[in-house]
Amino acid sequence: MYVSQIMTSPAVTVAPDASVRDVARLLHDSRTGSVVVETDTPLGIVTETDVVRLVAEGTDLTNISASDIMTTDLVTVDGFEDVEEAARIMKKNRIKKLPVIYGGALVGIVTAADISHQLPEIINGEVLEKEELIDRLEEVK
Repeated sequence: MYVSQIMTSPAVTVAPDASVRDVARLLHDSRTGSVVVETDTPLGIVTETDVVRLVAEGTDLTNISASDIMTTDLVTVDGFEDVEEAARIMKKNRIKKLPVIYGGALVGIVTAADISHQLPEIINGEVLEKEELIDRLEEVK
């Protein structure tokens, strides 16, 4: 099964200059655990753990932006990658969220929770024809 069959799309995104308060509000309002920081291309990712750490440390959030706290060594996965390989990538890099790229564009995000929730379908699931999957990905791009 392909990553793009179980990803969340579109991914929640934010501009690099967004304030940490805006990021926290977006995480809360969208009920997600991460936001991808992007301009024309993904630059990094901010997770709720990043925001909680700042608050727990008592950091003054007044002048801190998403680009100040984002993880910049962004690990991504292609939309046509097998889910099993995405899980291996997550394990190897000790991460739980992978932005999904297709044709150079961010088309979604796949998380460890997505994989665990979809496990029965992944094991027994349908593999879409490549053309059908391309059509779906082009709609998101």
